[in-house]
Amino acid sequence: MTITSANGNATFAGTVTTTQLLAPVATLSNTTAETDLYLTSNAGYARAIRFTSAGSTRWIAYTDSSTESGANAGSNFKIDAYADNSSGINTWLAITRATGVVTLNSSVVSSSTSTGALIVGGGVGIAGTTFMGGNLYVAGTASIGALATTFYGLSTSGTLSGAVTQIGIVAENTFNASATNSGTAIYAQPIFAASNSGTPTSYGIIAATPSIGSGTTLSQAIGLYVAPQTGTGINTGYAIYTNTGAVRFGDALTVVGAIGVGTGAIASRAINVQGITLTGTSTQYGIVSNPTFDTGATVEGAAMYAAGALAASTAMTNCYGMVIDNPSLGSGASISINTGLVIFNQTAGSTNYAIKTGTGLVSFGDQVSVTKASGVTFVSQGSGTNSTYCQWNNTGGTADIGIDNSAGNSLVSTGGVAYALSLVSPVGKAIVLATNGGAAVLTLASAGTSAFTGTVQAAGYLSSDGTTGLTQASTTTAGKSITVKNGLIVAFA
Repeated sequence: MTITSANGNATFAGTVTTTQLLAPVATLSNTTAETDLYLTSNAGYARAIRFTSAGSTRWIAYTDSSTESGANAGSNFKIDAYADNSSGINTWLAITRATGVVTLNSSVVSSSTSTGALIVGGGVGIAGTTFMGGNLYVAGTASIGALATTFYGLSTSGTLSGAVTQIGIVAENTFNASATNSGTAIYAQPIFAASNSGTPTSYGIIAATPSIGSGTTLSQAIGLYVAPQTGTGINTGYAIYTNTGAVRFGDALTVVGAIGVGTGAIASRAINVQGITLTGTSTQYGIVSNPTFDTGATVEGAAMYAAGALAASTAMTNCYGMVIDNPSLGSGASISINTGLVIFNQTAGSTNYAIKTGTGLVSFGDQVSVTKASGVTFVSQGSGTNSTYCQWNNTGGTADIGIDNSAGNSLVSTGGVAYALSLVSPVGKAIVLATNGGAAVLTLASAGTSAFTGTVQAAGYLSSDGTTGLTQASTTTAGKSITVKNGLIVAFA
């Protein structure tokens, strides 16, 4: 059917039916102006074009019967699909006349560039804000604020505005009840293609140096900020939690708060190393401090420094620079030699001290043993009834000087006196008293039965008045042998 009109208008009342074997069935032609097809009805009535197959409806494109109540409402455009039996399937496309909102009602999920409710062969330009209530799949790269590049999987750029705190990417996901194992707002796993001929470095996340515009100053530049991981419903909170693999910091590390290694941090311990089982070599260390001092350290270098500080108005009973506790042994464990503090040979300096103290008392709670080629042992018991003494030893034997115990039998094995100041020579050796830089003036031999323990060789003149013991007297001839008992001369030869 061909309709030709001089003024371009044709009006029909009722139903117009055309039948033709070859297309087109109907042609509207106007060679001097635009050609329009009008479907006219009063507001509140649908105006439709129906597409049928052998008399069975397949599609209807129409304006709906919604009321035109003002403000451009009503007469919205829709496209409905119909089943093979002419029953309605759904309104797949709807366009609201007043706002231009386009609704696609298909629920087909997209799993590739050729599947889904909307398939676009080219690009899509979106000028405004976009909200997606479902998943977003991008087969290539994606960019927000600029054209996508092939070497950024997802990139954002552009100038943000609005609030005083602005964020490039926000991940605030709600995990439903099925997330019983874990929930991750952002997940990063680099995947490298096969046959990569280089040796690239893999980074999960990179925080680059901020780019500062002219006239802008940052008070702080923070590569990674983690808000406090505490609150109701959180049993244990970790700001940063790593699995296996070393953690390396390229610059100084500042920790505001306590540190826990192998266990949770404890507020009363700045660094708490506990609950971690060391492995590897036969020699293992809980903490190692082995710094390298540069050329600026010309006065002092300390591998470890300890100095307590008390807050204002704090009263403390004991303050320790370092505490070494007794080891804890697991079931079946044993220690051959347990040493609280070991200091290796100090030989690197011009003058070497294994231990050097400033002012202040040095208190030892048990025996002090000094082991060298010529050894010295200091034993200080403090209060109590035990002996307190110094002991010297070398290949010639062992000598003691000190205060004996309450029984008088710790330092002196035979004939001792309780709490007496005792001088004991090595077995079989004499005791020599010397003056003037080493000149012997009195020798006590190693054998004898007198109370003074032996025979005295007088280097001067000795006598006794029975009260003050031995005194020098001009009537005694030098070089003679005398026998002394209880401080009195009892024999002279």
